[in-house]
Parts: sequence; C-alpha cells; structure tokens
Amino acid sequence: MKPFSLLKRPLIFSTLLLSGAGILSRILGFFYRIFLSHTIGAEGLGIYQLIFPALMLGMAVSSYAIQSAISKYTAEYIAIDKTPYRGRCFLSAGILFSLLLSLVFSFALYYFSDPVATVIIGEPRCGPLLKLLAWAIPFSSLHSCFNGYFYGLKKAAIPALSQIIEQFFRVVGVYVFVRLLLANGEEITPAVAVYGILFGEIAAVFFTVHAYGTSNLKKPTLLSFVQLFRFCIPLSINRVLLSLFQSAESILIPGRLQAFGMSAKESLSLFGVISGMALPVIMFPSVFTNSLSVMLLPSISEAAAMNNDKRIHYLLVRTSCLCTLTGLFFSLIFCFSGVWIGTAIYGNAAAGEYITALGWLCPVLFLSIALNSILNGLGKTRVTLFLNVFGSCIRLCGIVFGVPAYGIRSYLISLLLSYFSVCILSILFFIVKNKKKSVMMD
Repeated sequence: MKPFSLLKRPLIFSTLLLSGAGILSRILGFFYRIFLSHTIGAEGLGIYQLIFPALMLGMAVSSYAIQSAISKYTAEYIAIDKTPYRGRCFLSAGILFSLLLSLVFSFALYYFSDPVATVIIGEPRCGPLLKLLAWAIPFSSLHSCFNGYFYGLKKAAIPALSQIIEQFFRVVGVYVFVRLLLANGEEITPAVAVYGILFGEIAAVFFTVHAYGTSNLKKPTLLSFVQLFRFCIPLSINRVLLSLFQSAESILIPGRLQAFGMSAKESLSLFGVISGMALPVIMFPSVFTNSLSVMLLPSISEAAAMNNDKRIHYLLVRTSCLCTLTGLFFSLIFCFSGVWIGTAIYGNAAAGEYITALGWLCPVLFLSIALNSILNGLGKTRVTLFLNVFGSCIRLCGIVFGVPAYGIRSYLISLLLSYFSVCILSILFFIVKNKKKSVMMD
C-alpha cells in the first residue's frame, strides 16, 4: 500500500493550506470585529456594513470574474502545454483589464460618493467612507489577479500568506490609528475601519507582486484578451447583478424594518448585529468550503480540458457530500450553542439569538458555494447567472413584502429558501446534463 501524502494530492493540500490561512484570518477578524463593536458601537458597525455593497460591486465589476478566468485558463494551459508561459500572458491581460475597470469604478465612486450615500444608501454618513473605499478597490483588484494565477498553478501558499498579511495589516493598522486618535482626543468614527481595508490591501499587493516577480510578466496576446472577454462577460454580469441584488438587500433592510415599526437607530443597530456579528460567525466554518471551491475551479477546468469525465464526477459527488455533512455538523453546533457564542464573543445576547436562527443555513450555503464553483469550472457561467439571480429574487421578495409585516424573521426565512432552491436547481442541472451525455454515448 502506498503511503498517503498530501503533497501528492494538490487539491487536498491546497484546500487545507487555504483553510488554515482562512481560519487564522477569521480569528483575527473576530477580534477585529469585537474591537470595532466596542470602539464604534453597533450603530457605527451598521453604518460601516452599509458600504460593503459598494465594495462588492467594485470587485464584481473589476476583478471577481477576471480572477476566476485567470485561474481557469492557467490550469488548462498547464494541463495542455506543461508550461506556465501562456498562463502568464493571460495574467498580464487580466491585470490590464482589471486595473482599467477598477480605476474607472473608483473614480466614479469617489466623485459621486455623497449622492450615492444620500440617495441610494439613504445614509449621508456613508459619504466619507465611500471616498476612502474608492482608493482600496484598485489594490484589491490587482491582489485578486495575482491570486487567480497562483490558484491556477495549485500553489496556494502565496495566496494563503497574502490573506494573513492583508488581515494582519488591517487589524494592526486600525488599532494603531485608533490609539493615535484617542491620544489626540479626536472622535472615533467608522472611517477607521475603512482605513483598515486600505492598509491591508496595499500590504497584500506588495507581497504578491514581490512573490511573483516583475520579470515574470509577459506581454499579453490577442488570444488572451479574446478568451478573457468570452469567459468574463457572462460571469461579470453574474457578479454585478448579484452585487446589485446584495446592495439592494443591505439598503432595503433598515428601511423595511422601520416600516415594521422600528426607529432608524434600532433598525441600523439590528442590521449591524445580523450582518456584522451573527453572519460572520455563521460564515466562519465556510472557510473550508470557500477554500475548496477556489481550488475546485482550476481542478475542474483541468479535468474538462483533458476530457476526464470520471474525474469531474468524482469531484462533484465527493465535494457535495463533504460540504453537506460539514454544514450539518456546524448547524447543530450553532443551534445548541448560538446564544453562548454570541454572548461570549460579542457580549451581545441578541447576536447569539440570530446565530441560533441562522444556524440551519450552513448545509445549503456551503453546498451552493461548491456547486457554483464546479459550474464555473465547466464554463457554465450562464447557468450560475440564472441560479444566483433566482436566489436573490427570493431574498428580495422576503425583504420587500415580508419584513414590513413579519419583521426580520421574514429575511432569515428567505435566506434559507434562496440557498436551498439554488442547491436543488444545481443538482437537477447536473442530473439532466449527465442523462443527456449518456443518451449521446448510447
């Protein structure tokens, strides 16, 4: 019997490496959020959370799809050519395109920050935060491009370390900044948290650029740009629409809670508790499934390039079972220990109650992340577009029509229903696809 070696199984090894980095980063993140909750309060945390849709939209426009494309085609080229040259050409094309899009978006966000904060978000205090956020988006886009290349090579050590560096500089930078403000007797505002995003992304970019080496950059080819556009257009539309839906969710929830009868301050505080305290706890175990999905995309792309259907089926079945069982395990933990976790971590009993209520989200949430990555690896970006829009529509209906009548519980139920529906439809797609292939072979 051959000895088991993780180094001979790059998917498992890279997943564990990214998971370890993610766990460490999220532990740092928890201490960071505890520090923020005590420094700027639940209302300030709610205001800070309101700007995240703008960050997600900026990344959706400028880098999410490009990172996936770089990862996919780098893995395919390695499988076919056994050389990283064409992957490096594709990375150069991705960097140029990503930086162009991020700079345009950042300029627009900076220039229109006050109207966006007042008219769209409905919270004028978000204006200065959006101006600061605009500076971070180009750095984050560049960071994502380099990470995509290393994911495609199945060399997760550099993205894993860059993740830790980003989080470390975010936390330490904000801590030092707050101490300086306190020493000078100045007011602590949610802006300190946005400075943290900027500090972290700058540090991560310097690290990844140094690790890659500027001498390795190659001139992009026309084929690289053609493949980039062909893969990224539907996936970018997917990401942008998803970000717009998520932005609408974040903007609508406080207003819909006020329609339910809560005051503006109460609604912002509740939004801060759910999005800034409870959901990060629920998402903590997804560090493994997120890492797995990141490494699944190049693995599926590589198998598809070699027409290895057996490998694709193996990855699909094993991944689905693993994500579902992992989700069920953590659901039980959150349902029985949610109140204790919320009180112990945040000193907030309400956060614990929402952790318990959201606990059953884990199985379908983790499974949907993996299935989405497999579909993208197979190039089925239009399918993921439909599934994500469908799930978002369910959540929006729960917010718009349910929250004013039934309160925040309507949003929580719509979350569960949306991810459950996406998982069922994804599985049905794979079943139909497999049957069609069997018929063609017969």
